[in-house]
Amino acid sequence: MIPEKVALYEDLEICHAGDSLQPLLFPHVRINSNPFDFCKYSSEADIVSQEIQEKINVNFISESSKVSSKDIFSLVMLYTTRFDEKSLLSFIKWCNIKKVLYMNQEQERKVLKDQNGSKVRFQVLWTLKNDYLNGTTLSITEHLPKYQAYVKNLKKNNFTVIGYARKSPGQVHQEVRVGLIQKMVNKLYDTLLVDKVFVSTSSRANDTI
Repeated sequence: MIPEKVALYEDLEICHAGDSLQPLLFPHVRINSNPFDFCKYSSEADIVSQEIQEKINVNFISESSKVSSKDIFSLVMLYTTRFDEKSLLSFIKWCNIKKVLYMNQEQERKVLKDQNGSKVRFQVLWTLKNDYLNGTTLSITEHLPKYQAYVKNLKKNNFTVIGYARKSPGQVHQEVRVGLIQKMVNKLYDTLLVDKVFVSTSSRANDTI
């Protein structure tokens, strides 16, 4: 009876936080954006269709958009006070110093006007759809500190944290391939706090390690 009632609310889903005997009710967006915190229930009858649906949702949640640095600055301001006393120019300078990836994308030559009529240059970027934006941002700001605290606690108990990075076989030039692998390794060390990293420059996900 309860599942039928929940089905009336298309944006909600029953899940659990590790204990399947204690069901929770949350929006799809929050569940999908926090896979480490929430687990979905699946029946044998619909598990295949659910997996297909989830696969499509996860892989096709971005879209091509024309974005200016001002747009990005305005969005960042919603989630942090770091730039409250800073100008747009200061933000752009900070992004350059920190080598934020969107800065690598060339700006379009054509100058357009924003909603206020000001002339700005845009970049064509792949951006997360708005439906997933808030949940993903909260996942980054809330889950990462929890994960890092968990890893630090493991290390205090003399555990060694191992990371693994790989690139699938393809026509990518070797220098580019190595560069991409290095970025993954840097993330594993700097963000995920691993102690050691093993890499494979060309292997499939189901290959024996």
